[in-house]
Amino acid sequence: MVKRAGSVAVVSAGLVLLAACSDGGTLGGGGERSPWDGGAEGAEAGAQPGDQDAGHPSPGDDDAVVDDADFVEPSWATNTGVDRFGPWAEIEVAGDEIVAVQRFRLVRPGTFIMGSPAGELGRDPQREAQRRVTLTQAFWIGETEATAGLWKAVTGEFPNQGRDNPFRAPIDDPEMPADFIGEPNILGTPSQTGFLQQLQERVGNAFFPRLPTEAEWEYAARAGTEGPFGVDVADVNCFPLEDDPYIQGGPVPALEPVRSFAPNAWGLYEVHGNVGELCADYFQPDLGTADATDPAVREPVPGRAVTRVMRGGNVRDAGRFCRSAYRRETTPVSDIFAAEQGFRLAVTADEQD
Repeated sequence: MVKRAGSVAVVSAGLVLLAACSDGGTLGGGGERSPWDGGAEGAEAGAQPGDQDAGHPSPGDDDAVVDDADFVEPSWATNTGVDRFGPWAEIEVAGDEIVAVQRFRLVRPGTFIMGSPAGELGRDPQREAQRRVTLTQAFWIGETEATAGLWKAVTGEFPNQGRDNPFRAPIDDPEMPADFIGEPNILGTPSQTGFLQQLQERVGNAFFPRLPTEAEWEYAARAGTEGPFGVDVADVNCFPLEDDPYIQGGPVPALEPVRSFAPNAWGLYEVHGNVGELCADYFQPDLGTADATDPAVREPVPGRAVTRVMRGGNVRDAGRFCRSAYRRETTPVSDIFAAEQGFRLAVTADEQD
């Protein structure tokens, strides 16, 4: 049996999302101390309490009442609804051999503490410095990682199908997350139409899919939690190692179909582990500690290799590399080298959404 330390820690309703952990001995998501309670942890960003949007349910409250009074169906959706996680909208893409449905969750604007506190085990102090981030624009984000079925419906083939890949046989399960797809396959190149453009042309109706910024990704992944993970560590699909502070021992895990593990408080599945999730930002090692509004690194960093941000970790990573705050850089590799590299779609919400 896999030994998993700790459980998810959450803030109460109406508080900002925090990346807090208790002093060095606490594992998992357990955070008895907040970054502004007078302790040393969390002092980096000069953190102050802020208002998380009231339209989100409180983490851990299955009976939360969601305020959907200002929810307007997006023009691109084929189906919409509201449940205990909040508003959702779906697209349906019919391919030659498969019909794929992708559900999105509406994420309201809000303020949170991005990064990890000094006491969080496994942190990188340079890459994970805390700062107060405000997101002013609502956005839709994939309830799941983009699936192999969606990829096939759009492109006509499963990821890695028909390619001479020495690392693994092609996946032909439509419910598996799409992986072995590099940045050029998703975003395109001057000589290649990427998946996002192909998907936009298929759906039409003012549907403009994109990758989330890493601030949007962390905000949505945390979903009101303050510990290292936005879910209980039992729902993190990653590699158990004896020296990992979070998940030790047990069988070697496998890549799993989407919705195999419990979602976070905002209804997002497998934000930790399974496949890594490419973000829109170019990688910048040190984001600083100054407050930021709608931050994004939209241009390559001068003097560095051109790399983008990968978030969430994957099934071959130790637990510490699957934390909400962990930031990895990835090169624009070809698809056959992009093992366990996937993505989660995002769409900017209309003002009325």
